[in-house]
Amino acid sequence: MTSEKWMTISPADKNTFSGYLALPPAGTGPGLVLIQEIWGVNDHIRAVAEQYALDGFVVLAPDVFWRQQTRTNLSYTEAGTAKAFELMKSTDFRQATEDVVTAIEHLRGLACLVSAWAGSWPIGPPPAASQTPLSAITVAEFKTIWTWPGR
Repeated sequence: MTSEKWMTISPADKNTFSGYLALPPAGTGPGLVLIQEIWGVNDHIRAVAEQYALDGFVVLAPDVFWRQQTRTNLSYTEAGTAKAFELMKSTDFRQATEDVVTAIEHLRGLACLVSAWAGSWPIGPPPAASQTPLSAITVAEFKTIWTWPGR
């Protein structure tokens, strides 16, 4: 059985945002930052986080849309998808990048799993990866895998 909850993440600018945290049954394990799809940290992303937690990972899914709408939970319907694209188009990707890096630093994990949306992130997947304190970050998008050595 896993333990799940929303937690507060505090970036350098002191504006806090949320992330969905799923802990493995042991309570500890390697860290995994799961980046949301354009539908937010929705039911599906939370289920994926819980599935990885069952495999022994401590999973954090940061709320990337928090500046526009907190804890976005959109469905895969036509209306949900239209809202998702609206939120994505109004996202400041530089700020979102900083938020993802803050989540990675917050978790201090071993890997970063990136969703399909993040693969098309305008400034490169994963953003600022080489600047994180991790020894290596592995990014999986569908069947393509990239690995960046850390500094």
